[in-house]
Amino acid sequence: PLECAKVRRLCPQVKVLELPKDPVNYRKTLLESPFLKAASTTFEDSKRAKNYAKKRQDKVQSEQFHNLDDYFATLSIAVTIEPVNEGSFNRAVQLTNKTNQFNTTTQRFSDKQLRELLDNDEYQIITVSYADNVTEQEVIGLMVVKYSQQGALKSCDIELLLLSCRVLGRSIETAILFWLEQQCLATGVGCIHGKINITERNTPVRDVYEKHGFTNDVEGLWRLDLTSATHSSITLPEWLRLNT
Repeated sequence: PLECAKVRRLCPQVKVLELPKDPVNYRKTLLESPFLKAASTTFEDSKRAKNYAKKRQDKVQSEQFHNLDDYFATLSIAVTIEPVNEGSFNRAVQLTNKTNQFNTTTQRFSDKQLRELLDNDEYQIITVSYADNVTEQEVIGLMVVKYSQQGALKSCDIELLLLSCRVLGRSIETAILFWLEQQCLATGVGCIHGKINITERNTPVRDVYEKHGFTNDVEGLWRLDLTSATHSSITLPEWLRLNT
């Protein structure tokens, strides 16, 4: 009890469970705690152990190649981008609340909030799925964008871009931004904006816009001018297949 009181005082953000005096009842207390329950499970949850094992195997295999591109070419990587639907909705909500490393703004969404955005014509919410020659297709990323128009200028704001850490280093973010750029060019959008909110854990995502040709307007805000004469289109890796 003294240690619990200390944690409550020094770390108020931590939920400290009240355990009964009799240890016989510890198990019942833990099982009934709402803080330890999963609200829902997804297809991706059921594959997690298998996918982490594959990641370890991939690391070993990749070390046999002098060039990572040569290794990736052997995997037949396919990225699928599509709007959030009923089949992917729970996974989309889960990703916004669990992903911390490759997450541009760490904006969290509840079921209700995400459904409200889906009903708003200004927003587009897409899931990103990954598959290779040994991995079943699974949703590993999410992007939330908002379109606006001021006068004749159409613009697109990336309010959230995130990826599961298990697929980092495979240019999946390049495929996403390539897809968005092509869609904006086709619909007359002249500018794409991105934002980076720096957190303690999101180091992997901090240079995502800089690496893809965006310029830094002010701290944390990035801009890709599609109308500029010096604009260079984002290039999709040859070894990656993009499905839309």
